[in-house]
Amino acid sequence: MAKPMKINVDLWKTGFHGAEIGVRQLEQHRSKSRQFTKDSDIFGRIKEDGKKAGYVVYRKDPWNAKPPNQRLIVKFFSESMTWKGTLEELLGPGLAHTLAVNQAMPVFMANVPKHDPLIRIEKVARVRSLRKKIYGFEILREGKSLEFYKVDAARFSLGKDWNVIDHRGVKIAHIDGKILDIGGRYEIKFSKDYEPSPPLEDVLVMFAASQRFLKDVESRLKKVAKGVKKGKYKIDLDSEEAALYNNPRRMRI
Repeated sequence: MAKPMKINVDLWKTGFHGAEIGVRQLEQHRSKSRQFTKDSDIFGRIKEDGKKAGYVVYRKDPWNAKPPNQRLIVKFFSESMTWKGTLEELLGPGLAHTLAVNQAMPVFMANVPKHDPLIRIEKVARVRSLRKKIYGFEILREGKSLEFYKVDAARFSLGKDWNVIDHRGVKIAHIDGKILDIGGRYEIKFSKDYEPSPPLEDVLVMFAASQRFLKDVESRLKKVAKGVKKGKYKIDLDSEEAALYNNPRRMRI
């Protein structure tokens, strides 16, 4: 199957949309995938080369939790509501990095089915970058081979535009943010001579969808970091995030 050259992430102004009403009427979608939880809220549609390809969802309960426990979880489903991936904010390292450099430094973990290794996506600080936003991540292939990528905010752009660059320094894709769209729309275009390999395209879809929330994520991280410094907050991770910190080499009796 040919890889898509263009992916559209069309985000709606509100979560309550005609497509979601259909999902609510068809409970088999929830029974088909446990990943579609009761607090799931569909907030956008995905198209690949103009064809309907799925939906993006966020979980309302963790997003609406009170600070310091609020965090973002975005999920990607196919048109038939088969789970394609989860992008989950990690409060622990996000706060650690924010406290270390005194600026909001979100960290996310991507989980994509049929790709066992988790993919950690981190905002990185860069000297003389004029506060330019840069995210870095790696994809582990066949248990040992690493591919490196950075998602680099394009300067002087009116929308939320990003360049996706591989370890060779080659631009392999561009994420074009449409600022005039009320809900937000992002167009991911891959270079003509580059064929994206899974799970890269799914990660980029979820990264683009997360832009809907990113400003609020960064604002909250800064406020919580200040509260931690003043002793206002004691951070207790929820069980889902805490599970991601388990040592896989630990011997269990």
